[in-house]
Amino acid sequence: MIFLLYQLFDVPPLIVISLDGFQSGYLERGLSPAIYRLQECGTYSKYMLPSYPSKTFPNHYTISTGLFPESHGIIDNYMYDRNVNDPGVSTFVPLKIGQKCF
Repeated sequence: MIFLLYQLFDVPPLIVISLDGFQSGYLERGLSPAIYRLQECGTYSKYMLPSYPSKTFPNHYTISTGLFPESHGIIDNYMYDRNVNDPGVSTFVPLKIGQKCF
């Protein structure tokens, strides 16, 4: 399936797999063979220092853009839509039918 995906683009997309809350020592124990296989076939960071604040969304944007949170503007795990003055919803809260997620 990934092979078919690559055919759609002139430049192959970068796919980042983030294991939020996954202790790095688990990879060394060999208890996650599928994740270990991804590590073998791709690239990974043996050591990573989180940006501050050390939350999921700011760090994903930092990894994706190479910018720190003060430059890319994502500083928390919440989204804010200036156009509707609505603070949005955390992705960690179950959504109701018809409710915006961001």
